[in-house]
Amino acid sequence: MNLTRRHFLGWGTFVTAGAAFGFQHLAAARSEAERFGPLIADPKGLVDLPEGFSYQLLAQTGDKMSDGQKRRDLPDGMACFSGPDGSIILMVNHECDDNGGVSRLVLDPATLKVRSSNDVLTGTQRNCAGGPSPWGWLTCEEYSEGGVWVCPLGTTSALTGTARQRLDAYGSFKHEAVCVDPDRLIAYLTEDDGPSSIFRMVPTNKKRPFEGQLQALAGVGPGIKDTGKLRPGERFEIKWVNVDPKNARKSAQEKGAAVFYRGEGMWFFDGDVYFTATAYNQLFKLSPRDQSGTVELITDDLISPDNVTVAPWGEVIVAEDQVGHSRLRVVNSKGQVSTLARNAVSIAQEFAGVCFSPDGKTLFCNLQKSGHTVAIRGPFQRS
Repeated sequence: MNLTRRHFLGWGTFVTAGAAFGFQHLAAARSEAERFGPLIADPKGLVDLPEGFSYQLLAQTGDKMSDGQKRRDLPDGMACFSGPDGSIILMVNHECDDNGGVSRLVLDPATLKVRSSNDVLTGTQRNCAGGPSPWGWLTCEEYSEGGVWVCPLGTTSALTGTARQRLDAYGSFKHEAVCVDPDRLIAYLTEDDGPSSIFRMVPTNKKRPFEGQLQALAGVGPGIKDTGKLRPGERFEIKWVNVDPKNARKSAQEKGAAVFYRGEGMWFFDGDVYFTATAYNQLFKLSPRDQSGTVELITDDLISPDNVTVAPWGEVIVAEDQVGHSRLRVVNSKGQVSTLARNAVSIAQEFAGVCFSPDGKTLFCNLQKSGHTVAIRGPFQRS
């Protein structure tokens, strides 16, 4: 199932009230009854959930891992993979300034009990988000010279020497998230840096997937210079412009790239790319078509949307990063938003790392400031 697929009406004319989507959906989205029901206060003070849902604590900051190291703090972006023995592998970012990196949890698929845990990557900076790929977990560094690093799933101890692989073709900038088209191996990337750009890296060929051309997204014709003014349902045609990976931010701006306001979470699903722009509470859908495509604003009925994932049935799960008690929000095929969970820890301001188990029955997430990683189960497709 995809989020809505509507025909573009031509540059200079956006989809408006009389078109298939219509702005009337916005009022419906804002007035939608909470389909999961009211949230119930968690007596343990971690995660408030609706009736029928439960969570399981998997790990937290300071835990002694199987490799003898202590689990670092600030768990952030995360992805879930199937292990060769049927286990569940969680690759977890740690957004630490001085010694960021990635750790790994290997879980029993039935009980979710931790079978093993270890560091995968250390010595990087501000590993914020990233994304799953055919090569394992791609972790992104959020600072001005930040890069993207490959973390193979079978890594049982921290990578050293030549095993540490930075993908220079993915550019140097304040990376947030990355997602990969598994067929074409094109990587799409967000930039979390004020007015920011959306990038992609087009490989030379499939046999050399980490070599190729970095490009930035730009509007066609008059172009889009302020996506903050878009309304839900509006879309615009795009093109891709080549940029210098060593100076990606400046190069993109000089080439007239479209401006988004702090691109954050990103996920590839069924040919489309979903991403958030947190400053204006936006969730976008990018539908690429070779050298062109469209970008559509799905909703702006969120609060500081950050990490995202797409459920196997097509709904988008958004982790909010707001002051106070952040929430997990669900965006359906009509752009309607409902609440799935609330971060009940008073010191924690951010949900992060949302991702589903391979069977789609478990949603994993991090409570970043308090350092907890949890698994949520329940009737996600409740109507």
